[in-house]
Amino acid sequence: MLFLKILGTILKIIGILLLCILLLLLFILLVLLFVPIRYRASVVKNGGELSVQAQVSYIFRLIRLPVRFEDGRLHIKLTVFGITLFSSDQKDGHGAGKTGRHRRKKPGAKEERVTGEPPKERQEQPECAAEPDRPEAAGEGKDGQPGQDEAGQSLQAEADTGETVEGTQEATPHGLFRPIAGLVSRIKGLARKIRGFFQKLAGIIRNLKDKICFAETKFTDIADKGKLILAFLRDEGNKNGIKYAGKSIFRLLKHVFPYKMEGEIRFATGNPYSLGRALSVLGMLYPVYAKPLRLSADFTADHFLLEGRVRVKGRIRFGTILWIVFKLWRKGKIMRLLSSAKELQRELSASAEL
Repeated sequence: MLFLKILGTILKIIGILLLCILLLLLFILLVLLFVPIRYRASVVKNGGELSVQAQVSYIFRLIRLPVRFEDGRLHIKLTVFGITLFSSDQKDGHGAGKTGRHRRKKPGAKEERVTGEPPKERQEQPECAAEPDRPEAAGEGKDGQPGQDEAGQSLQAEADTGETVEGTQEATPHGLFRPIAGLVSRIKGLARKIRGFFQKLAGIIRNLKDKICFAETKFTDIADKGKLILAFLRDEGNKNGIKYAGKSIFRLLKHVFPYKMEGEIRFATGNPYSLGRALSVLGMLYPVYAKPLRLSADFTADHFLLEGRVRVKGRIRFGTILWIVFKLWRKGKIMRLLSSAKELQRELSASAEL
């Protein structure tokens, strides 16, 4: 009996421990699902200066990620339960220290190179003096051949004798056929040009015909694909799936977007005409931004201007996102839409191969 009592007590303790572990896991799961990720941001722009401060926190700010952008530098810091796991400022500090050490080493090395004695080989190496060029003898080359003046006189004599010979050939009866031969060669050249022109024209016509045939085939292919897409969009099941998917996406974006926004913005385009067009568009959207934002146009500015301040706050719950996705999947409409889309893709690829 005592053994059974001890065994029952041990089993009871084990059961209590398992129950505590299960409750702890359930509590952690509920915290992860329903405790939101909170974010807030503040943007201030004044002239050319831009300042951004943002922070993301989770689980009652036990996990924090502040982000700050000032003076063209980005500062990020991640803390978990008060312990800093990452900080861009510390990283920059370590990098600066390393560069400072390197910079202290470099001047010393440079002094050694400057103050050190030059190598002995360079000192002992003699300088070669350039030998003066020996003037060549007039009328004689490097190899003892006649100079440029004698060569020019010989070439001139040969040219004079060639002209004399050519003149004697033109006086012969065979020189009378040369104009006829030139005319025949010109006629042949003109015939070749005409033939080449017609060949190019025939090639252009063939290319144009091929392009027309290709365009006709392409247009037919596009028309067939358009018919398949229209048939996909006209199907009632696909219509319901697209409509329900659009509503789910809208709910998801509404949940993710900030729930609180306030700020003042002053803007100008530098041109009264374009500024008036911008105000006409913003006038149609007035019900959307009337409460959170105050917009003011500057008609006196002669350049583009955008400055002011904006603050936003929001939260994201994983449980809400999972619930939206679960409802979208449970309805079955999105699954039918995905299967129809895959079938449409196969048909389009098959028509493209044909």
